Amino acid sequence: MHGILIVDDEKIERNYLKSIINKYPSKYLLVGEASNGEQAKRIAFDKKPDVIIMDITMPLLDGLQASKAIKSKYESTVIILNSAYSEFEFAQKAVNYNLDAYLLKPASEEAIIETIESSLHKNKYHGETGLDQDFGKSTYNWNYPYSIVDKIVDSVLIKDLDLLENSTDEYINYLRTVTANVNEYKLFIINTVFVLIRTLTKILNKEDIKILESKGYLCKLSQAQYWHEILYNTEGFFELMLALLKNNYFYYTSLANQLASYIDDNYKNDISLELLSELFHFSPAHISRKFHQEKGCTINEYVRNKRINHAIYLLENSTITIGNISSMSGFSNISHFNRIFKSTTGKVPSEYRKKEDL
Repeated sequence: MHGILIVDDEKIERNYLKSIINKYPSKYLLVGEASNGEQAKRIAFDKKPDVIIMDITMPLLDGLQASKAIKSKYESTVIILNSAYSEFEFAQKAVNYNLDAYLLKPASEEAIIETIESSLHKNKYHGETGLDQDFGKSTYNWNYPYSIVDKIVDSVLIKDLDLLENSTDEYINYLRTVTANVNEYKLFIINTVFVLIRTLTKILNKEDIKILESKGYLCKLSQAQYWHEILYNTEGFFELMLALLKNNYFYYTSLANQLASYIDDNYKNDISLELLSELFHFSPAHISRKFHQEKGCTINEYVRNKRINHAIYLLENSTITIGNISSMSGFSNISHFNRIFKSTTGKVPSEYRKKEDL
């Protein structure tokens, strides 16, 4: 069950949101409501809700300022801004504050629930595409292609250009087949672009970010009234995103090569799949599979060989003690070093160092 905090200076809007949340007592628990940003901060710090639905324009402290303060203390808290179309100029600040999603007043019950669900699911970030096993069983089970969006976000984070181009084409081709009412997909597309811009701010340089911001795609999408306008601006955003990323040379390096490069620079330190997963924003299973497919060996084998080769170099070219060579090559203790060295080379380090064996 997820705790929900509702923040809005209009009582009618708070009551509307509460009536929706209370329809799903097995999924959501209303932990409080606030009419201004200062109240929101106090309740959030006290109750630690999983999700906050936050109005923007409020007395004492506006929604963006309150959100920034809450995010600085509780980064994992999902904050969904609930704004009117006229307030969408604040979208870029929301990106910079690392907020999670947008609702556009007046939002339907379906849109509210789906936005909460998709934001929670993105926060959990499980598996190869970030999907929760139960996510597809959400309340309304929309046809919106969340799994494709996950692949796009993942490919940006892991700098996989091929995956990015393929998943982007898949997403655009899907939208071209849509015949639904504009408002049924508009909010989800806005939040897709919102999340991607937020992700790109972590990847691109300041000049590229300025180019992206100058196009105002979030505002254009919020003001669009017809499907062809939405599709045109969505395609424009993705074209610009790809162009900016292609100018970044990191995107020509495969995930396996990025992993190998990191290991080459850090094999003397502790390296684990969990660490690599955290650094490269992908699951351990996906990292292991991609590396083995391209390099023909496991990550553990690659790390071991780098360490053994370094140890051999030191044995041949220095008088450093074997114990120090062990630690300098990334092994936790000398007995482990001796065992791995012999299984790899057929000799223990002391035998390898004898002149007649060189």
